[in-house]
Amino acid sequence: LSRDERVQLYGIDCDDQVVWHDWSPGNETVNDLVLQNVALVTQKVKFRLPPTKEFDMPYPEPFKLAPGMKKSLPISFRPSKYEPHVDKVQIITKGGSFFVTVKALVKDIAITVPHLIDFGLCPVMERSEMQVDVYNTGTLRAALRWDAKPPFFVSSA
Repeated sequence: LSRDERVQLYGIDCDDQVVWHDWSPGNETVNDLVLQNVALVTQKVKFRLPPTKEFDMPYPEPFKLAPGMKKSLPISFRPSKYEPHVDKVQIITKGGSFFVTVKALVKDIAITVPHLIDFGLCPVMERSEMQVDVYNTGTLRAALRWDAKPPFFVSSA
């Protein structure tokens, strides 16, 4: 469900996900999941802990949220390995339940380039040029070196 759909169905507004970007194994870091009651009535809210051992929360006691009020739920992340982690927290209201993703990202190098570059019809021994957009989609700086075999030649702008 999108954020707007969750607000309409359950009257609770919160982020779609809680993300850890900069972390290291063996250290505990805490991020908050903030729930806000956007309904016109007081709501009783419960939550279920993420099943994996890397993410932890306080004991899930039900609580009441008055209209317009917010509640922060601390989520602890205690990784033992430097690898991506993904889990979900279930939020339960009288109108039903929904999930909020909790995840820890690792730093990586990744680029996005077109799968195919079509020059169309080109005369033999004539020069044809095509601009290619390259995007760094990773979280680290990426150096790039082109390797083209004759008769092709690549120059970077």
